[in-house]
Amino acid sequence: MSEKKSQFVETLEFFRDHLSGHPEKLTYEEWLNADADDQAALLYVRFYPEISLAWYKMIVSREITYVDSADGVSTVLQYLLRNVEIIKNNPSAFSSEYIYTVAWRCIGCLPRNKYEKTRSEVECSNEYVDGDVEVDLFDLVPSEDADYATLETIDAFWLTIGHMGPKAEKVVSHLINGHETLHRVPKKSTERPIDRLADVTVSDAEYKEILEELKVKLAPFKDLIYDF
Repeated sequence: MSEKKSQFVETLEFFRDHLSGHPEKLTYEEWLNADADDQAALLYVRFYPEISLAWYKMIVSREITYVDSADGVSTVLQYLLRNVEIIKNNPSAFSSEYIYTVAWRCIGCLPRNKYEKTRSEVECSNEYVDGDVEVDLFDLVPSEDADYATLETIDAFWLTIGHMGPKAEKVVSHLINGHETLHRVPKKSTERPIDRLADVTVSDAEYKEILEELKVKLAPFKDLIYDF
């Protein structure tokens, strides 16, 4: 008896049939000129390897059995729909790195939403201060009740950081999760995370420079997230 396909694979096959008139590895221009009703589905097919990798790393490899693939697909599609307009306005976001980041973040919300009983074991302060930079983690998590404009701004915030490169992402991750190292995690370390930034190292000098650059680049978002 064959193993039941995951919802991710079934959705991919459904979209492939529905979008058979489009090349699977379509270009940004081809995607931009496609029917607006199909653009989120086209993103799903075009970047399926990145989406499925995010699902595997976040859920499957950690054996998080209480999150099913149907919830994963539903969440990913919601985020892809939300990002269509952002990608239209930012062609560089039509990339494997950006879609992987979107998928990783939205799939990562699922365990938090479904396994609240562990919260007391890992709970920490929602506020973090590093010098002049103050972050409230609650401001970085999109609310299900937030209006579209707010969600779009939050996505643009993360896109700005993504464009600054892996070292900037490493610094932001360090600011949000103060325990995370700014240095490369050895591959043999038992503490090595499942993280695409694990091999990135940020020196003390680079850290200071990136903090200053973040203040400038993220200034338009200060009313939403930062108090500079």
